[in-house]
Amino acid sequence: MTKRKRLGKLDAETTFSPGSKIPIQASRWFSAEEVAEILQERTANLAQVAQEMEKEQIIHIVVLALGEENYAVEATYVRGIFALENLSPVPCTPDFVAGVVNLRGRIISVIDIQRFLGFQRTEIDDYSQVVVVSARGLEVGLLARVREMIPLPASELRPVLPTATRIAAEYTRGITSRLIVLLDLENLLGDERLIVQEQA
Repeated sequence: MTKRKRLGKLDAETTFSPGSKIPIQASRWFSAEEVAEILQERTANLAQVAQEMEKEQIIHIVVLALGEENYAVEATYVRGIFALENLSPVPCTPDFVAGVVNLRGRIISVIDIQRFLGFQRTEIDDYSQVVVVSARGLEVGLLARVREMIPLPASELRPVLPTATRIAAEYTRGITSRLIVLLDLENLLGDERLIVQEQA
């Protein structure tokens, strides 16, 4: 065996032959066969970890500011994000209907999602936006303010405790370590209040 210097662990330029002793740690010596077996095992473990990471589901979310709290919707449901302009109120509609807007020739109902979920009415300002979402054959605009768009590992989602949010559990998919509540748009847009309103 030839080696550049005696180290407590394998050096980049260390060479060895079968049957020789290799210093991996200062307190113990391993044969070349043992080193090969250890490296093979570690390689297999690393490959398994990499495969598990590849298999982990990543959810791309759009984070919305609703009052002082952060909520999110899956990006797959989002059809567009627009500045709120020319909002036209609609008489004789529930208080959670902010009005309608004309987006590229389409008339979209704008829902004050904050009010729909039982919060105070959203204050409209120059930063207000319309997040157009579609689920269950229903397309509406959510009145909100977009904070960011980020990837979220599904494993980071935890069940929403009653003390964590005032939103009914049926409308949520979970909460992240950053206290971002992921909304369940399938259930939310399936609410009969929205369906009746859209068909009216």
